[in-house]
Amino acid sequence: MLLPSRRAALLLAGGSMLGMAALAIGPLRRLIGKRLPQPGEGPSLSERENGFFEFFVQAHHPEDASKDVRIQVKGKRDPGYGATSRMLAQAGLSLAFDDLGVEGGIWTPASGLGDFLVERLATVDITFEEVAI
Repeated sequence: MLLPSRRAALLLAGGSMLGMAALAIGPLRRLIGKRLPQPGEGPSLSERENGFFEFFVQAHHPEDASKDVRIQVKGKRDPGYGATSRMLAQAGLSLAFDDLGVEGGIWTPASGLGDFLVERLATVDITFEEVAI
């Protein structure tokens, strides 16, 4: 998510914290829960199969703007159902079968699975592509 300013980022972070705090208070949690989808009220099969998503990830180098990069991430199927299950399955296959070259510790999917995961995700219609900034 690209935010226009530090102020916008702080407002988003503060709002997120307030939302989490509200969920910790029983009466507010029940009030909020009534407005959210109930079990079984998710997207239909057609919506899940025909859904898609697209977003951009942008990184800025602190000293050399020529090293800035923007990645377009696209996927077929509903991101909350169809794509998530594919991501988890491909991450599991990568852990089981790819020679990752990393040892113990805590790794994010990007640093631990890297290009192996990107290649596996492409086989299930989830792509990462560098695009012009």
